[in-house]
Amino acid sequence: MKYTVLSALLTLNRSEVKKNLVDNSDVQQALHSNNTLREYLFSLYECDYKRFFERLADIEVIMKADMFLHLHYKYYIREMKTKAYDQLLSTYISVKLSYMADQFGVTSDYIENDISNLIANGRLNYKIDKVSETVINVPDDPKTEVFKSVLKQGDLLLNRVHKLSRVINI
Repeated sequence: MKYTVLSALLTLNRSEVKKNLVDNSDVQQALHSNNTLREYLFSLYECDYKRFFERLADIEVIMKADMFLHLHYKYYIREMKTKAYDQLLSTYISVKLSYMADQFGVTSDYIENDISNLIANGRLNYKIDKVSETVINVPDDPKTEVFKSVLKQGDLLLNRVHKLSRVINI
């Protein structure tokens, strides 16, 4: 069950998490015996970010000790922090760094450094205003979304043509 919950939280969006984990009686029954994993799931789903960060630290320890996951724990922790930050930030136009620090139970400097690294790496689409100490939501340009969609559809078409050409050549 550990692998199911960890991978689902990483890959599924909020509505899919509700459908596949939160509302699933089999998952709930299995999580009854694993308090850390249950709290980890529900803290992210219920937007209790301070408890989420506390449970994420527990998950990091568990992953480091796991023979399958120990090589991937840094990636997983970074991606889950990104997901939590985005989940909070996406609901606002701008958020004070101090508010985020309170929500996550860390210092403003920690939040600023963490988010600025994620923004610089292209993982979050926000801006940090140092003067007002806020994180500002930068809406995506509709043309960018259309461009990405066209590229994706073009790649799919090229793959289909390539498969068809292999079938014809046989």
